Amino acid sequence: MTIIEQNKRIQELRDYESKMSRTDLEEFRMFVKRMKDDESLDQLSLKKLDRLYSTYVSKKSKPTDEALKALFRKAHQ
Repeated sequence: MTIIEQNKRIQELRDYESKMSRTDLEEFRMFVKRMKDDESLDQLSLKKLDRLYSTYVSKKSKPTDEALKALFRKAHQ
């Protein structure tokens, strides 16, 4: 994972700070500090960042084709 990808993930996780548990929030704040100091993350930290990302950001649901068709279906007259 490149530094740019790490920064993007951290930026996306900022929206979910209020939903994080106390331990996750502490880890996340550590990542933010390391990002500000331009430090690269080691393998263990990358795994933790991926876990945080998959826990909070990946839960965004994308509408299915059927849901979109039902949403934009013309009303029968």
